[in-house]
Amino acid sequence: YNRDSEELRKWLDSAEQRMKFWKEQSLNVSQDLPTIRDNINSLFTFSKEVDDKSSLKSSVVSTANQLFHVKQADTAGLRSSLAKFEQKWGELITQLPAIQEKLHQLQMEKLSSREAIAELMTWLDHVEQQQGHEEPINAQSSVAQVRSLLQKYKEYMMEMNFKQWMVDFVNQSLLQMSTCDVESKRYERTEFAECLGEVNLRWHRLQASLNRKIQDLEHLLEDTTENENKAQTLCNWLEAQSDRMRSLQTPASLISAQNTLDDCKDLENQLAVKSKVLDELKQSVSLNDSTEQTPEALSLRVADLCEMKDSVASQVAQLKTSMQSILEQWRVYDDIYAEVSLLMTRYLYCIDQCKPSMLSLEALKNQVRTLQSLQDELENSEESWVKLQAAANNLKKNCSPSFAEIIDQKCTEAHTRWSSVNEDIADQLRTAQATLQLWEPYDSLCTEAAAKLQQHEEQCTQLLDARMPEDNMIETLKQRIQDVKNLQHGLQNIVGCRSQISELADQIKQQAGTAAQAVLLEKQQPLQRASYLEKMLQRKLDELEFNLSQLEDFKNCLETLEGHVKNCTDAFDNLHLEGETDNSELLM
Repeated sequence: YNRDSEELRKWLDSAEQRMKFWKEQSLNVSQDLPTIRDNINSLFTFSKEVDDKSSLKSSVVSTANQLFHVKQADTAGLRSSLAKFEQKWGELITQLPAIQEKLHQLQMEKLSSREAIAELMTWLDHVEQQQGHEEPINAQSSVAQVRSLLQKYKEYMMEMNFKQWMVDFVNQSLLQMSTCDVESKRYERTEFAECLGEVNLRWHRLQASLNRKIQDLEHLLEDTTENENKAQTLCNWLEAQSDRMRSLQTPASLISAQNTLDDCKDLENQLAVKSKVLDELKQSVSLNDSTEQTPEALSLRVADLCEMKDSVASQVAQLKTSMQSILEQWRVYDDIYAEVSLLMTRYLYCIDQCKPSMLSLEALKNQVRTLQSLQDELENSEESWVKLQAAANNLKKNCSPSFAEIIDQKCTEAHTRWSSVNEDIADQLRTAQATLQLWEPYDSLCTEAAAKLQQHEEQCTQLLDARMPEDNMIETLKQRIQDVKNLQHGLQNIVGCRSQISELADQIKQQAGTAAQAVLLEKQQPLQRASYLEKMLQRKLDELEFNLSQLEDFKNCLETLEGHVKNCTDAFDNLHLEGETDNSELLM
């Protein structure tokens, strides 16, 4: 607004000065005819300038009205400026016809009727000649060509309006002739009337021709402008879609790829509609086409639009095919990624579930079998990981760099999880196998020792509960003492085995942790009875050895006594046989 209003203000000031000058000139009756004509021509040029500046004035008013809606302050200054512009413009428009009339009056006072008619005839010849040399205008012509010719015809019409003063003057000059003049110069008057009639006829024909052509050109300008606007709109739309197609070549996500495919389908429908618009343009251009005319700018523009439309249609088809391929690659990638993720989740679940809640030989064997099976399955599943990498590489080629980084990150994370699962399985398998290698001999030793201990318990019970026979007690005691010693020796072997078992148990605890301690203690619990049996056997051994010692002492005393008795018996028998005397006193 500031730029245009300043330009309008400067022009109005200049126009005001020039109007003052022409007003003064219109009142100066002493001017010669060339000066008057120069002033009239200058005023005519100024009239065309006023017509041009009317668009600037309209722009200033329109911009000011827009500022009234958006500007909160200084609206009074805007209204004051607009009022001054309207006032000066109104004065200018009001003064212009009056100055024109006075200048023409001055010209007619200096110019004879015949000279005026000759001047009019010359001007008519010039305009008709210009019309004959003009190139034909039709629907193929550009807006600039139609507007230029329309402006030219409007200038002719403006010049006719200027020269209408001269036509009115020569027409009035015939009516002002006196009767005597007419009688005395009848032939001259007839000739003048014929010339004047020809001028009026040609004048009205030219006026009608110009009005008709101006009307036709305005209608043609409207059609051409509409066609060029359609062409420009279609061109802008096609360029925008072409640029948009290029920007959509590498989608940033699955949703954007699907949206792009939907956009392609929608663009196909829009292109069908735009093709109808293009066909209408072709038809409109060809209405006034002829074989003798060379196609103008709009025809070339329509041909370019056809090429652009075909190019965009090709781009849409290629992009649609590309998006369908990318969506399929995305589906393959998602399926394989989901498969790999599910495998890793399953492996982690199996690793967690295969850990025995209670350690035992069978539980360890099952854990080792499960982990070996998972390890074999993981090795066989390497193909899935290779497929995932291949699918990711294919997808990255057709995706935006930002999403390619996301794919790389996801694949890296998946590979890290894959490697972690593999390492976890390998570590747990090694631990389980090492524990199993210790548990098998441990379980075997415990079972063997428990069986032997059970056998010793039964033998010990039989030995402790056995009754002593009345005959051969010493031999029986000796045999039982030997049996007790044999049992003690066997228990010592079991106790020695316990130390080996304890050593294995310590190694197992190092492998399996403290969680195995309760199971190990429970496994060794039966072997604690060996100490009790040792004490019982030792007590029984002491008892049997004491009884044997008593019996042997008793036996020795008895044998000594029997020896004395036998000696006495033998001496008695000898005395009896001798019978020499009564040895009763001796016997006593």
